[in-house]
This record gives sequence, C-alpha cells and structure tokens, in this order.
Amino acid sequence: MNMMVPRSAMGSQGNALIDNLTAKAAGSGVTVKVGDNVNLAIKIGGTVSKPTIETNLKDVAGNAVNDIKKQIANEVQKKADSVKNVVKDTIKAVKNQVVNEAKNEVKNAINNQLNGTKDTAKRNNALEDAKNKAKDKLKGLFK
Repeated sequence: MNMMVPRSAMGSQGNALIDNLTAKAAGSGVTVKVGDNVNLAIKIGGTVSKPTIETNLKDVAGNAVNDIKKQIANEVQKKADSVKNVVKDTIKAVKNQVVNEAKNEVKNAINNQLNGTKDTAKRNNALEDAKNKAKDKLKGLFK
C-alpha cells in the first residue's frame, strides 16, 4: 500500500536523512525544495491478533535522491540557458558594432572620393584602406 506520510510523522532519523541530502545539494550550490509529505510503500501483513507493518525506507531515500537529481538537472539547464543567451547577445552586439563601423568607413571613403579627392591614386588608396579596415574587423569576429 502506498501512503503519503507527513515529514513530521517520519521521526528524527527520517527527517535527518532528507535534511542531510538537501544540505549536500545546497553545499553544491543547488537550492532544493523538499515537500512536506513523503511517499512510503507500506506492507501490512500478519494476523488480526498479530499484525505486521513493514516500510521500505530505501525507496524513500531513492525517491528523495531522484527528486534532488531532477531539481539539480533543472537548475543546471537554467544556468546553461542563461549563459547561452548572454553569449548570443554579446556576439550579436559585437557583430552589429563591426558592421556599423565598416559601413561608416565605407561611407567616409566614398564621401572623400566624391567631395575632395579628384586624383585617381588617392581615391584608390582611400577605397583600399576602407576595404582593408573592414576585412580586419571582420576577421576577429568569426574565429
């Protein structure tokens, strides 16, 4: 028979076992929430005049460990997702910055060619300089 037993009815040893497991998880940096009730598998046998009641506390400890493992896995997944998002945002910001700087340099080179430099050699040098600067900035982005 399966029963939900309040932790208050488990006694000091049962609570100490669960508290020890949660303390170990907390020591590892994972916050674990333990419910107020524990699932117990109880076997009732014997006779009416001499009943026997057996519990399997190994199952209780196993269930608590499995619950803690699930909570740890969820916590690790949350932290991994958070790091992924930060990395994605950083890469996107750097990419946008490099693209904008390259656009501005190309615009400046074109404006210089149209407005001030009529010499072909100077125009070609300005355009080559803009191309080289854009290439240099983009090289570091995709390593």
